[in-house]
Amino acid sequence: TLKDAETIREALGIDRWIVLGGSWGGALALRYAASYPHRSLGLVVRSSLISRERLERWMFHERPKRFKAGRHALDLFLDPLDVVERRSPIAAWFARLSDCEKQAMEAAKRVGALEAAFHGPEPSAVGRGPIPQEADLARIKVYLWYWMNSFYLPRQWPAEPKKIAALPHSIIHGKNDLICPIGDTRDYCESGDLNFVELNGVGHNA
Repeated sequence: TLKDAETIREALGIDRWIVLGGSWGGALALRYAASYPHRSLGLVVRSSLISRERLERWMFHERPKRFKAGRHALDLFLDPLDVVERRSPIAAWFARLSDCEKQAMEAAKRVGALEAAFHGPEPSAVGRGPIPQEADLARIKVYLWYWMNSFYLPRQWPAEPKKIAALPHSIIHGKNDLICPIGDTRDYCESGDLNFVELNGVGHNA
């Protein structure tokens, strides 16, 4: 969180630094720079999460309609859940992660599959993947916890665009990002006349 970032900066004895972040970290970087402009020399953000509500619509409704892999990933994610659990699938999988080891392993594989096929510019094969390690279970649990808490982001934007415009900045996004849609970032940057770079043929991480 923002306080954690400030604690790290103070511990390192750094007066001002360049703020860098991607994906959810991009949203955090935007919030930090807007909240601590006197500590930010500049800002570089790539493939940022901008709208938490839009992200859920994309993953659960729009992406499955556009891509066969999106439908497969969503089916893999929802199939084991009963009718009641499907009303709040994120919370349901978080509960299963906290259950027995077998349930936790299955939860980690299926939650991981929701994004694993979409890091590049084109969907790849969707599957449950290898047996998760202990570190994978911890990472997925944190991911679901953040999701259940709306990624600790405001309802609309992570930061007011005019506050970002006052700093040296560059906001970069791949046109083929299948995890955080570029349209959200484009709208955000246009609203504040921000320096926005769109990369052709580039996905979320590659």
